[in-house]
Amino acid sequence: MSTDPRGPGEYPDETSSWAIGGATFAACMIILIGFFQVISALTAIFDDDFFVVTQHYTFDLDTSAWGWIHLIIGLILLATG
Repeated sequence: MSTDPRGPGEYPDETSSWAIGGATFAACMIILIGFFQVISALTAIFDDDFFVVTQHYTFDLDTSAWGWIHLIIGLILLATG
């Protein structure tokens, strides 16, 4: 028998392996999404004709401006991951 008066799961330094695995998976997904975002942004910045620009789009942005916005978002995601 255990002489510790605390019940199971009441240890403050005990971390669930599910929580560690979930956090690791989330971090890997954020890094992967950030990496793809940076690749897409650099493509939009360096080659404006790669993406198809349609008329009457909600945002009236140049493809290069769209690329810079997504480059910043991708770098933030990489730093967060």
